[in-house]
Amino acid sequence: MNQRLTRKEIKRDEFVEALERSAGFVERNARILVASAVAAAVLVLAGLGAWLWVGSRTTKANEVLTQALETYSAPIDPAAGEAEGSEAEANADEPSFPDVATRRARAKELFQQVRDGYGMTDPADVAAVYLGQIAAEEGQPDEARRLWESFLDDHGDHILAGEVRVNLFNLSREQGRHDEVAAELEAMLAAAPDDRVLPGDVVLNELATTYEAMGRGDEARDTWQRLVEEYPQSALASAARSKAGPAAGGLLGGGGLPPGLG
Repeated sequence: MNQRLTRKEIKRDEFVEALERSAGFVERNARILVASAVAAAVLVLAGLGAWLWVGSRTTKANEVLTQALETYSAPIDPAAGEAEGSEAEANADEPSFPDVATRRARAKELFQQVRDGYGMTDPADVAAVYLGQIAAEEGQPDEARRLWESFLDDHGDHILAGEVRVNLFNLSREQGRHDEVAAELEAMLAAAPDDRVLPGDVVLNELATTYEAMGRGDEARDTWQRLVEEYPQSALASAARSKAGPAAGGLLGGGGLPPGLG
């Protein structure tokens, strides 16, 4: 019995000594422990602050982007020239501009504001796409290509990526680079559907358009006919049917779908 009590006492003494050592460690290192706790709290607050700051920047960027998009598609009203363009726009619920050039200039200013002032945000990337479109409209194809290719390099899977690729094909055709466009589209069409960066009906439509621009009319009609056959429900099928001629038009004759619903 005494031996057991002695063992308990030994264990209790060891426990007390451990507590004393812990208390001594805390006392000796109190400043370090407090500083570490404060540092951890600062890091948490800094992370929260950064998250809130990024969220705030994105919100503001979206607001300016929305204004830019509304401006880009605003109606043309010659009477709007009676007031200062940007001032009249700011005071109007639905802005209008006296001519296309004035509207484009204001939209460009707003898109540039988003891109320069809110970099590293989704709205800034979208603004770059529209700045590319404006550059193309202003006769600056190299700048348009630079902006669009840069966008695709960073955002190949973005919802606007397909439209940007089509824009680049259009730009290349306007520059006479038909062979280059045709080769890229033919390679894309030969790839497995899951490996294509554009839907099959879009690829066929772009390829047919390119063949037509190259003077290869028969191949263009055959390609549009293929689009109608393989993608009858495509939004592009109706226009492709009319371009392919009577042969494609008869594919859906009789009990087929009405034109425009293919």
